[in-house]
Amino acid sequence: MGTKWSRVPLRYVPKLKAIYPFTKGVGIAAPQIGIARAIAIVQPPDSDHHITLVNPTVVWRSEATDTKAEGCLSFFDIRGEVPRPLAISVRTTH
Repeated sequence: MGTKWSRVPLRYVPKLKAIYPFTKGVGIAAPQIGIARAIAIVQPPDSDHHITLVNPTVVWRSEATDTKAEGCLSFFDIRGEVPRPLAISVRTTH
């Protein structure tokens, strides 16, 4: 941590936060808006705070899942049923 490599992606965080109003567990990843970096910003349900994930890797996921209809910011008319784990653990570089 603290290296030039780990600080560079953080300059994109304000743009990511400004581009989309995060609510109800919604998130956006940098590649969705043309930033070729592994950055995601999410706002967990029941929270007023965003979590910034730099180079996120899921290291554990629950076997229990919940399936909901989800859409895509790139293709507004496309929706599908997507199973998601009820809990995950993520490792990041930030």
